[in-house]
Amino acid sequence: MRFTGSLCAVLSAFLVTTASCTAVDKRQAVQSPVTGAIFTPADGTTIGAGETFAFNYGSSNWCEDGFSPLSVEYLYYFGDYLVTNFEDLPPMGPPPPSALTMPELNIDDGSIYLAVVESFFSCPGHLVVEYGIASNQIEYEST
Repeated sequence: MRFTGSLCAVLSAFLVTTASCTAVDKRQAVQSPVTGAIFTPADGTTIGAGETFAFNYGSSNWCEDGFSPLSVEYLYYFGDYLVTNFEDLPPMGPPPPSALTMPELNIDDGSIYLAVVESFFSCPGHLVVEYGIASNQIEYEST
């Protein structure tokens, strides 16, 4: 009984505190103030459908996590990868590839964006997850 009364008091205090705070939608994405960079392909690179191109992304690891999960995409999803940030850690997932192949996108030739979304866990500010978004403009050529 004593435990139940204490639990009710704690929950009541929590609800009052929560009610007085600004509500934040849990599904809201938080843009990280720091992000990595796509080194290759560089902005303005022309890539044709079916062509293999070099890919190099530099993770910022600003939260100093052991691993940096990232997703490579734009009109096509290239996949999820995991950057190991410290030499002594074993690989826990596939690392980003050094090259990707441009798929046939069934769109007109023109500008598209290659994007990398990096997820940061355990960052300052008590946020559950922050997302760093890097993108480079690519000139797409269909076949």
